[in-house]
Formats: sequence, structure tokens, C-alpha cells
Amino acid sequence: MRKYFKNIPWEYFLLGLIIVVAIFLRVYHFSDWLHFGMDQARDATLVSEAVQKGAGQLPLLGPRAGGTFVRLGPVFYYFQYLSVKISGSTSPAVFAYPDLIFSILTVPLLFLFLRFYFRKLTSVLVTALYAFNFVIIQFSRFAWNPNSIPFWTLLAFYSLLRLTEEKEQKKRCLWIFLAAIGWVVAGQLHFVVLAAIPAVIFLFLLWTGNWRKFSWKEGLLAILIILILFSPVILSDIKMKGDNVKQFLWAFQYKPQDHSLFQNIKTDILMHANYYTLILTTYISPTGKASLAAGIILALWGLGYLSYALQKEKNEKRKNFIKLIYIWAAVSFLILIPFAFQIKPRFLFFEIFIPFIFVGMGMEWLLKEEKHKKLILFATATLVLAVIALNVEATLAWFNKLGNGGKFSVWGNRPSFIQYPRAITVSDFEQAAEAVNNKWRENQAKLYFYGNLELRNPVLYILERKNPEVDYAYIGYRTRDFSGRYFSISTAGGGLESLPKHYQAKFYLIENKTFEKLAIQELELKEIQPKESEKESLKKPRIESETEKNAKKGLKKGERVLWEDLFE
Repeated sequence: MRKYFKNIPWEYFLLGLIIVVAIFLRVYHFSDWLHFGMDQARDATLVSEAVQKGAGQLPLLGPRAGGTFVRLGPVFYYFQYLSVKISGSTSPAVFAYPDLIFSILTVPLLFLFLRFYFRKLTSVLVTALYAFNFVIIQFSRFAWNPNSIPFWTLLAFYSLLRLTEEKEQKKRCLWIFLAAIGWVVAGQLHFVVLAAIPAVIFLFLLWTGNWRKFSWKEGLLAILIILILFSPVILSDIKMKGDNVKQFLWAFQYKPQDHSLFQNIKTDILMHANYYTLILTTYISPTGKASLAAGIILALWGLGYLSYALQKEKNEKRKNFIKLIYIWAAVSFLILIPFAFQIKPRFLFFEIFIPFIFVGMGMEWLLKEEKHKKLILFATATLVLAVIALNVEATLAWFNKLGNGGKFSVWGNRPSFIQYPRAITVSDFEQAAEAVNNKWRENQAKLYFYGNLELRNPVLYILERKNPEVDYAYIGYRTRDFSGRYFSISTAGGGLESLPKHYQAKFYLIENKTFEKLAIQELELKEIQPKESEKESLKKPRIESETEKNAKKGLKKGERVLWEDLFE
């Protein structure tokens, strides 16, 4: 055994350990601590229906882009469909398996990508920083269309670098194929990425001159692969007379907010700097100034190093890596300028590796120093371990919150950066669904539900899986079915007061059944119902959604085409 381990190169041994721990942090209590909100329940319902009725029920377009009716490509749904077919289950966790798997695969792929430029030690340390990163771990543990962007983006750029040095024709075709797949899949997960990846590839090929190495057959192969993989989107627009393209052009025109170019550039800089620090360390200073300064320094350092290395580097392979990172960072910044005031963490998934690579450049610069080599190595390793410790501490505190519903508490009271502040997991929804199902078995009347979509829809999805016989509808103000049973779903502290006042006037509270994080209120319709005039006096002004605001500007919802619609 000792002899076997002795023959394994140290970098692969460490990489193997990193991957094992990274897998553990991503799969630990994966199923019962899964985030399963409104979007996840909606997607699971759509895919489950396609599994039950046949693949013809799959749509040609995917989820909507926020605040518009423009739709992404459908690949996210297709991955989920395959996951369900392979596993034979429509359990909520099954829909998150593709994002989990791609997150795990990103770790070894990142190491291979870094080896284009960095020494083994730097590559291992940067890979470890990424593998144990709190933000990355969070987004690997549930199903959401942007979550796999890092893997497919990295695959596209890794394949691009391999393509530039490959001379054998068959292997060149393989890397063209993988680069095209990386772009097409990532581009169907977020619209920013759809434009950003080809921009990076085009500028890279132009700058390096590698476009000259392509034969017309290779160019035709790339176009053919892209057309085939984008065929659902193309077929949908042919069927719908260009509706999604029109929606996209509308969104591009109206989605950016009314700010000057200077304000957008300034905000883009501030957002990038703060996110760089926060993503890397889970820390943001109370005033925001120190973390902002740290992010700006890191970005300036990275760009400065790239400029210096570009002049000094003689090795073509390493030089291509530098040019790619330079373009990648520049495009990432420029493409978000119009959306600077709307930047959310998912917008940075395309460039999530950039701050880690900038840190790696700092390590590479330090480790080149021969004088005091051991001291520098010790200091570098200590700093990396300290950053990893911050991220692991935040991850464990988050696990504690998910498991016990306790307070997210970490050293220095760092902000949680948690996507799901209520920390309600699929196991909590299972409890609520089981309680409602037991109520239905007592009296098999039609059920009516009210509740925030993030709370109601997951419960109903799980309820349908438990008992497909349940007949249910949503509570509306005009609902007056005295033979039905009424339920409201809220967080654990809720009661009848969790309903809007104009709905409270319709019901008596029969029972408020509380769980650890959720509560189910069973309601009874009052014999004398409030009038419409009373409703208006009790009703609070509703805040319009971004989609509703855009609809007033002329946005119209288009129909989504299914595969079976093409053959009618």
C-alpha cells in the first residue's frame, strides 16, 4: 500500500484529497437540506409531466430571464429530464443532481486549466480555494439554471486553449466539439453568458492569430454543432414567428436602468470589487470600505500582473493563457456595465474564477523568489489555509442553520451571503405536505391553499407526489366553496395574521399547526363574506413586479412550444 501511494505524484494525491472533501461538503445531507423553492417546484412540475406523458411534453425553450418574458434555451430542463429518467424518481433532490455533478467536475477541470500557466503547487492551492469556497458550495446544493455556468464556461475556455496547441486533426475536432458544447450549454443558462463566451473566443482568436489555424471544414463543424445544439431555440422561433428574438431585443432595450454611463461604470467597479472580496473570503467590512479597497487592489494587481507577464513571457502556451484571462476579465467587466445596478451573484458565475486566478498570480509571483523560499512557502500556505478556514467555518455555520434553524454565527459576525435566509429545506416542506395529506385522508374534500409562492408551491409539489388523488386549487378572494377545506402556509411564526387583512376577513382560524420552520393554518369560510368594498378598504397597495412594470411598456407574454407541437 505504501509503495502504491509512493508512486502517486504529490499534486495528484493532494488534488484527490481536495476532491474527496469537496464532494463531502456538497453531498452532506444533500437531500434533506436541499433548497426547494418556488422556481425549483415549478421546474420539477414541468419536467415530471414530461416524464409521465413522454418526451414530447418537453419545451423548446427554458426558464424566463428575470423581469421579462424572454426565455433561455431548454438544456437545463433536459438535464433534469435525464436525471429523472436515469434515477427513476421525481424526488426533489433528483432535479438537483446535474448541478451537483457539474459542480464536482469543475474542481479537477479547474486544476487542469490552471496548469496551462501555473506551477503545480499554485494550481493545487488555487483549486483548494475554489473547492472549499462557501459561495460555490451553496450554489452546488440545489437546482437552478445559473448554477452550472462555471463548469460549462471553464470547459469552453479549457477546450479553446487545448485547441490552440493541438495539431492532430481528430483531436482538434474533439476540442472544437467541447468548446462549442461549453458555450451552447452555458449560453442556455444565462443570457449574459450567451453573449460573453463568443466575445471572449472571438477576441482571443483575433489577438493570438489562432483564427488562421482553422480550416474551412473546422469552421463548418463548429457552426454545425452550434446549430444542432441550439436547434430547439431556433425551431421554437420559427414556429412562433420570431417571438423569443423579439422578446430578447425588447429586454436588451428596456432592461438597463436609467443611469448615466459614468454611474454604471462606477457601480460596476464597486460591485466587482466588493464581490471579489466577499466571494473569496466571506468577509465584507462594516463600512464596506476595507473590503472594497481589497477588491480593487486585487483587480489592479491581477491586471497589472497580466500586463507585465504578457511582455516578459516567451512560452506560447503560457502567453495564450495570459491573453485569455486578460480578455475574460475585460469582457466580464464591460458586458455588465449596462446592468451594473442590477448585478446579483449569479451574474458573476461566468467570471467566478477570475478573482481566484488573480490570487494565484500573487502566489506565483511570491513562489518565484528563491531567497527565503521556505519562509515564503510557509506564509503562502498559511494565508491560503486561513482563507479556506473562513469559508469552511461559514459552510459549517450554514449547515447548522439548515439543520437546526439556528442563527448563522461566525467569527467577526461576517455577513452570511446566504441565498435562502429562511433556511427552509425540502425536509421542512415534506413535514408540511405530510400534515396536509393526513388532513385530506380524514375528509377527502377539495383543498384550497394560500401562501407565499416560495412556501406554497414546494408543499404542493411534494403533496402531489405523495398523493396524486388530492384535488386542490388556490384561494381567491371570490372563492366560496363551503364544502372545501382551506389551508394557509406560512413560516413557523405565522398564524391567521400571516394572511393579508382582506383575506383574514373571510376566514375563522380552526388550527395553527406549527413545525420547526413552517406552519399550516387550517381555515374555515365565514358564512357572511366581506363585500368587494370592504376588500378595497382592507387591501394594502401591492408593489408591482418588474415583469408587470415592463408589461406596461409594451412587453407581451409569448406561448412556449413543446416538441409535440412541431408534429401536429
